[in-house]
Amino acid sequence: MEKIESFTFAVDYLKQQEVLCSVDNQKLTYYRMKGNMISVNMPNAHYLLSLEQFKELFSRQTFYLYTKYEDSIDLSKDEEYYSWKNKPTN
Repeated sequence: MEKIESFTFAVDYLKQQEVLCSVDNQKLTYYRMKGNMISVNMPNAHYLLSLEQFKELFSRQTFYLYTKYEDSIDLSKDEEYYSWKNKPTN
C-alpha cells in the first residue's frame, strides 16, 4: 500500500473514488466517498461523515491508498476446484 503524503492528497484520492485505509491499534479502517459523504468502515463500526466532519476528525491521520491484490488469485485453479467439488459421485 502506498502512503499518502498529505491530507489534501487523501481528500483528492477520495474525490477520485479511490479507497483509502489507515491502521490504528492494529485495526484497519477503510474510507471512501459516497456521493458527498465519506464512508468510514471499521471492524465494529460504520458511519458517514461530511467532508468538514472528516477534516475535523482525521486531518492528522496517516492514510494509505488501498489496492486490491486480485492478481494473486488464480481463477483457473478456482474453477478446477469447484468443478471437482460439484461433480456427481457414482
